[in-house]
Amino acid sequence: MAGDGENDVRCRGTAAGTAGPGAACGDGATVLAVSSPAILTRRHGFGSVVVATGHLTDPPDRAQPRFPEARVPFVEREIARRFTAWSVGSETLVICGGARGGDLLAARTARRLGATVWVLLAHPAERFVETSVAGGDEAWIAEYWQLLARTPSWTLEVDDPIRHSDQVYDETNRWMLEIADRQSASHPYDLIAIWDGQDADGSGGTADMVARARRNAGRVEIVDPAR
Repeated sequence: MAGDGENDVRCRGTAAGTAGPGAACGDGATVLAVSSPAILTRRHGFGSVVVATGHLTDPPDRAQPRFPEARVPFVEREIARRFTAWSVGSETLVICGGARGGDLLAARTARRLGATVWVLLAHPAERFVETSVAGGDEAWIAEYWQLLARTPSWTLEVDDPIRHSDQVYDETNRWMLEIADRQSASHPYDLIAIWDGQDADGSGGTADMVARARRNAGRVEIVDPAR
């Protein structure tokens, strides 16, 4: 990937804890403040890198089921099975976007296995709750804030027109794969997608992410939540 290392990464995102160490979140949790986005380049990379992406769990009014809340236990088991097969552990970096459903399940599983988790957000933390965490089981909101309290997170820096359009998710996908590629050193990153195999509802969906990863990643595993 072209560029000169830390500077390329530094211009793409900022630490989510911008109010300083111990910044309070909406539910009383605490966001882990990161001193500099330069941490997004670790000198020697990681032993392995996994990108996790996928559908949000369905809101109650979704007409066509895609990822019902009832399928969460199944999806979590499938993520754990793949992560175990990939030997995800203390030398692994898992990158996700923090949304309810696939992202938070992957982060939960990765942390249980001792992996490092980085959360790359499409919007500032409070706004991201509105767009990508709320709308399903209320427990996802608490889990999201707990994750940000325990793991480093960054927010994509983009101009307002992009911030207020679906393009922000496409840009975030690119950012996540850029960081994965940079951190994976001599080994290609792997990707796990919680995806029903259908085209995306809009720009920056899971289908787009999978298509990009298939051009550059090592292993790409699909978990169909409705199977």
